Amino acid sequence: MNMKTPVNNAQDSLKKKKSKDKHFQPETRGSNAIKTCYHCQKVGHIHSECCLKFPGKRHASRTAVREFTPQPRKEIIETKPEKVTVTLEMADDPMQLVDELSMIYTTCLVCYATFSFSKSTKSRIFLGLSLFGLALSITFYYHYIQNPVFHQNSYALLTVIVLLRSIWVMETTLRPSSRNKGQECRPKRQIYEDERDLKILNTMWIMVAYGLVSFLGGFAIWNLDTMFCSRLRGWRREIGLPWGILLEGHGWWHLMTGIGAYIYIVWGIWLRHCLNGRQEEYRLVWPHFYSFPDIVRVSNYDKTNGSSTKLATSCQSRQNGVSENIH
Repeated sequence: MNMKTPVNNAQDSLKKKKSKDKHFQPETRGSNAIKTCYHCQKVGHIHSECCLKFPGKRHASRTAVREFTPQPRKEIIETKPEKVTVTLEMADDPMQLVDELSMIYTTCLVCYATFSFSKSTKSRIFLGLSLFGLALSITFYYHYIQNPVFHQNSYALLTVIVLLRSIWVMETTLRPSSRNKGQECRPKRQIYEDERDLKILNTMWIMVAYGLVSFLGGFAIWNLDTMFCSRLRGWRREIGLPWGILLEGHGWWHLMTGIGAYIYIVWGIWLRHCLNGRQEEYRLVWPHFYSFPDIVRVSNYDKTNGSSTKLATSCQSRQNGVSENIH
């Protein structure tokens, strides 16, 4: 006795539909998700989330569904925008959250280093606990809504706050016109320090501009890669390896933002040394724009000899009737 299973019934219904509808062509490259959506629609239970409830494979990225989704029928097309919207808002891989939230944690650490300078112990503890609570809040809320736009806005806001704070500290501390207000006559040592700090300030502004161009350039390339993903993918397949790698916009995003972040970290380290009054002890080594800057300690710098020289110069100045220290 032949008993037809539900699968056989579904196949028979598809064959009958094929004979009635000349324009119907079954999708040979379609995933199980598309087939399930079509079957549910025929029995009157279509829902936009069917493509997410019964996926054939777990895709590693949010754009994977957009990449491998074939051209369905008209009824499926009507629900496709909603499906894509839901897919882009999903972070189905927990490791994806870890990869993205690490950007928030790193920025919170830099924020603590920026705002905690010259603060009391109680203020530093309060600042650290506040930033820790902020990081936890962003983590839990992002895990709850799983919307990458929230993560992008949070990271951008924290980065802008840290950048503006660092620029303000740099200008008010190193700019001679800001710290020498009301001083008509300056000692020779002060004149030397003003010229030195002004050169340092100009170099720091070059670093800030270089880092911003690299970071924002990578962000722009990443957005272009998202907008023209299908076209760029086709070009990469036509060009092939190894030159097709040059069209990997997401890879350029990681590379250029990494360079921008490195420039900012070096700038922050140098700024901290300047805030501590150690401009003579540390130097910035940056011979070319295509090289990476680095902060190195001066090899012939000796605090003991420096203090002895200052003391000897001060005594000699007093003997000559000069009160200020000119070293």
